[in-house]
Amino acid sequence: MRIFRILLFTLVVALAWRFWELQSYVGVLPASIEVTDTLAIDGQSGFREGCGAAVFRLSKDTAESIKKNPLATLANARQARNDGSANHAFSEWIETPHKVTDDGLSLKDRWLNGIHCAKLPGELASSIYRALEAPGSYYATDAEGGLIVIPEADLIVFSYEG
Repeated sequence: MRIFRILLFTLVVALAWRFWELQSYVGVLPASIEVTDTLAIDGQSGFREGCGAAVFRLSKDTAESIKKNPLATLANARQARNDGSANHAFSEWIETPHKVTDDGLSLKDRWLNGIHCAKLPGELASSIYRALEAPGSYYATDAEGGLIVIPEADLIVFSYEG
């Protein structure tokens, strides 16, 4: 009976952690961007810093609105729904292709490392990188992360490092 209680307790803690993790990632998304499904969440963390990514399916209404008028729909999507601080105040949305600085010093592109750090399924990660390299998707960044909206796939990605 004692082993059963320990296993049950472990299961409850694990489920509570997953629920908290999901709510944390959804909380980073602007309130005007509604999602329906979580496709992937993964990352790594240390004592103070971490990196990772979360990929969500856009709701039908949000996806249709973005496809019809992307920049107008995204214009007010600049603040995380659960965090009004400057840390999660996103830049203006920019259409891809994303130009990587590759200077090794800039924090401008560091947020993209979260996609690799998250160990997303191969095809999902590849489709995100392809979307960043081609016109038709949109991205906005904050202090240590960024959002990528991929209208063609009805996806939004949150990637971070820091």
